[in-house]
Amino acid sequence: MGRKPISSKEEVLKAIHRWIVERGVPHTIRELRNTLKVGSTRTVLRYLSALEQQREIKRWPGARGIRLLRSTRRGLETVRI
Repeated sequence: MGRKPISSKEEVLKAIHRWIVERGVPHTIRELRNTLKVGSTRTVLRYLSALEQQREIKRWPGARGIRLLRSTRRGLETVRI
């Protein structure tokens, strides 16, 4: 049984946002591939390229070179300590 790819840009953006909130750093390509449950890093690179062209993210060289350019959530979030 194959993995179901995520086709919605909003789902990809939410996955990136959630990872950054939980861990404090962006995904590596391999980590994002596992999070999105896609079969290849090439698929992840296509998602990231499309999001970069749409000015949703900014990328730079390096293992964790992804930055969100807009928030995926509305309003403030509170975290219970």
